[in-house]
Amino acid sequence: MIVGEAPGWRGCRFSGVPFTSEAQLCDGALPFTGHQSSAAPSPYAENTATIFWKTARPHASSFLVWNCVPFHLHRPGDPLTNRPPTRREIAAHLELLAALLALLEPGLVVAVGRSAGWALHRMDVPCTCVRHPSHGGANEFGRRLENVLR
Repeated sequence: MIVGEAPGWRGCRFSGVPFTSEAQLCDGALPFTGHQSSAAPSPYAENTATIFWKTARPHASSFLVWNCVPFHLHRPGDPLTNRPPTRREIAAHLELLAALLALLEPGLVVAVGRSAGWALHRMDVPCTCVRHPSHGGANEFGRRLENVLR
């Protein structure tokens, strides 16, 4: 199981799938498809989603992705922005994450980024932490995730 932070506005907010954008759902490059749900002239694309699937695509049948905060967080009054979750917001959703982990009983849990790592450590869930791919972390993320998924 791969656990992220929260839906991004160009990705999961519209696709419904963590680390996945509308553009990816519509272009047929993933092992699943979907449709554009935004009212934008063309499907939104997200850099983090592109980086994620570049590494994860060959392993798609072996993991499930989820976010420690399952709802899109944005700056007040500006829904097409992202903001990091507070520790309080993460803590408010730990019960849901714990229920999903109990149901799935994954053999390996990967935390993408500090927020996901904090959530899993707070729950005493053993996990492997990898750097989030955004803000210059793409190469390190790709190397670490590839090593973990192998």
